[in-house]
Amino acid sequence: MSHRDGHLTFLLVARCFWMASGVILFLSRRPSQCNDGLYDQRKDLDWIQEHVSLFGGDQSRVTAMGESAGGGSILHHITAYYGSKDTPPPFHRAIVQSTGYVSRLDASQAEGSFSVLLDKANVSTLAELEDLDTQTLQIANQLSQSSDFYDAFQFGIAPDGDYVPDLPEKLLASGQYHKDIKVIVAHHTFEGQRYTDPTATNSSAFDEHMKLYFPKASSNVLSELSTEIYPAVYNGTYPWTTPFDCLYIAVFEFTFSCHADVLGDALGPSVGQDSYSHLFSVPPGTHTLDVYFSFCVNSSATVTNETIARNMQGYFTSFAQSGDGNANKAGLPEFPLYGSNLTDLELNQTFVDVRMDPAAHSRCDWWKAASYV
Repeated sequence: MSHRDGHLTFLLVARCFWMASGVILFLSRRPSQCNDGLYDQRKDLDWIQEHVSLFGGDQSRVTAMGESAGGGSILHHITAYYGSKDTPPPFHRAIVQSTGYVSRLDASQAEGSFSVLLDKANVSTLAELEDLDTQTLQIANQLSQSSDFYDAFQFGIAPDGDYVPDLPEKLLASGQYHKDIKVIVAHHTFEGQRYTDPTATNSSAFDEHMKLYFPKASSNVLSELSTEIYPAVYNGTYPWTTPFDCLYIAVFEFTFSCHADVLGDALGPSVGQDSYSHLFSVPPGTHTLDVYFSFCVNSSATVTNETIARNMQGYFTSFAQSGDGNANKAGLPEFPLYGSNLTDLELNQTFVDVRMDPAAHSRCDWWKAASYV
């Protein structure tokens, strides 16, 4: 579909990806090929790059856009093949919202998850699993997810020695990524709450959950996490005042916000080019809430919400059309570059403001190092 906003015209190519963190897209370990969903995405993006001109698009100005696991996928496309110049991503800009993924690198973890899935699907082999109809596979996937620890993502993107040679954090840190892509990165204020165990009400819960999330982490690394990075100090010195808040903030940061921080820096200040970052703080600030505002599909939105949606769309369409988030902002506040000041544009229920990115802190620096693997 095409859209005209004043003098701005762009073409929206809506390719339907199933982006839940489940078996259908991201089996982490299988005899044939892992990360199937990621390879399928690449084929679709290649198709768009090859054919978009046939229906009015410009193949030199393709913008990929993804939320949550979709945003995590875009990050993996940016670090694909060690950033080889021979295999650039088939897009030139990206709007990466709530960059979500938790890599599960431990083989026994993946094998165990796969065994549970086979059991829930009442089959015994991968071939039988692949022959199931979609509805049956979805039900088995849901049942297998419920057997894991609280809201863990059983199946996800994992290094495969090919398209995904290593964790994105490591590849970004070593400069092994595609650097010619402009980005808008985004995260929310309260994204991690729905993924945090509500029974985690004592300090020991933090250690227990970190061991589950990162089974390959050494005892020294786990100790550093719980005593230096997320210490059990609840007097207001840190952004948490309860054990639950401490765990929730950790989950929020290693699943979403720190990915946005590292990507915004890697494709902005680190390579001397423009990148943008925004913080979505419209209450309640929960994960995926901004989807309604990005595409204006929230039928119950108030006038204020509709205004925020139009503001977001103004920034996004400007960026997609020209690479400049301010080209068509129509009187909106300046969308600041992420830059050396690590500046966010905050979108709230009642205001648009500029602030330092709350994800730009030492805890995200720790996650960037990926010492937990």
